[in-house]
Amino acid sequence: MMACSLFFPEHELGLRPEIEGTPMWMLSDYLEYLFEPPALLLRPGESLRYARHLEAALHHLEPALEILDPQVEEMVVRQLNLIQAYFSDEDLRGLMTARARLIERFLRRRGFVLEYSAPARGHGKPRIGILAPAYVPRAESAFALAHLAGLDRTAFEVFLYALGSSPKPVEAACRSHADHFVVLPLDLAQQVARIRSDQIDLILILTNIGAVTSQIALLSAHRLARVQVASMATPVTTGFSQIDVFLSSELNDGE
Repeated sequence: MMACSLFFPEHELGLRPEIEGTPMWMLSDYLEYLFEPPALLLRPGESLRYARHLEAALHHLEPALEILDPQVEEMVVRQLNLIQAYFSDEDLRGLMTARARLIERFLRRRGFVLEYSAPARGHGKPRIGILAPAYVPRAESAFALAHLAGLDRTAFEVFLYALGSSPKPVEAACRSHADHFVVLPLDLAQQVARIRSDQIDLILILTNIGAVTSQIALLSAHRLARVQVASMATPVTTGFSQIDVFLSSELNDGE
């Protein structure tokens, strides 16, 4: 395997991951190689081989997590990249669930409480939250505007959440359809607490949380609202235990 690693990515070797039997002195390097995403798909069926390789690697990693150095565990979590696994017609539920389980375990071991029951709220309009990294000219903002434009502002109270603000006109357009615009703090625990403090009834996540371990993906692993919705920005199941619904459309998913 060490010799072949100079010439081939791990998913093309077809070898069984040997995580528990790997010497500690080379475990970090081996895991980095094991989970390195391909830059390009070069051969027919490579996407499916990569997806199956990742699922097997995550399955064999799970029993070894207790002995992993926390920094090595974080390296694996941060390196996970499933984008090239999308290009297949196969069911990816097993892979996505294994990936979500790893991220949730990673957060829990660092003291984060993913579960949360919002206290009863008094009378008032239902609160809808929209969560995106930023409202700038890209797909997330197009999704946001498509969902916001049809909302009855007399029936709902709308909160926009972002990791930063932008002077771009698209942010102003999104904000014109909302009652509140919230730039979240930098710290993950503070971000979770800030959203939970608003007692949101439904939060719609308008970015891809199934591809890489982004800040929004880590946020989405927490219970942030009474109902948590993944959008078509994530083209596969998220696997996260705190996601309740996947929202798409007939035009997007028609045969």
